Amino acid sequence: MWSHFERKRQLGKTNKIHFKLNNGWFAVAASIAALVACLIIFQNQNKVHKNLIVNNLEHLDEGLVEYQASLVSSMDSYASTIKSLDVRFEEFPEISESLDQVERLAKSYQIDLKQYGPDPKIIKAILKCAKQKVELYEMLLYQIEIKKYHEKKNEKFKV
Repeated sequence: MWSHFERKRQLGKTNKIHFKLNNGWFAVAASIAALVACLIIFQNQNKVHKNLIVNNLEHLDEGLVEYQASLVSSMDSYASTIKSLDVRFEEFPEISESLDQVERLAKSYQIDLKQYGPDPKIIKAILKCAKQKVELYEMLLYQIEIKKYHEKKNEKFKV
C-alpha cells in the first residue's frame, strides 16, 4: 500500500519537472515566434527593393551577402533622402524611365531565379540591377543639386 503512495508521489515529482521543462520550451517557442514575426514585418517594410534582393546567398559566397547588404543599405538611404526632398519624378524623365526599366529587369530576373534556381549568372544580374539603381539614385540626387544651384543663381541675378 505504501508503495502505491510512493509511486504516486514520484509521478507527481516527475510531472512537476516535466511541467517546468514545458514552461521553458514554451518561452523559447514564444521568443522564436516573436522573432519570426519581427523578421516578417521588417521584410514587408523593405518591399521597395524586394526584386533586388536574393535570398540564401551565404550558400554561394559570403562576400555576396555583404555586397548585397551594402547595396540595399545604400538604396534605402538614397530612397529616404529622395523621399524627404519631395522629388517630382516627372521633372527628371530620363532617370525615372531608367529606374522603371531597372525594376522591370529585376522582376524578370527574379522570375528566372525562381524557375532555374540559384544560377550565378542570374544572381550577378540581379546584383548588377541593384548597383544600377544605386547609381541612378546618385545621379538623381546630383541632378537635384544642379537644379537647386541654378535656381539660386537665377534668383541672385533677378534682384
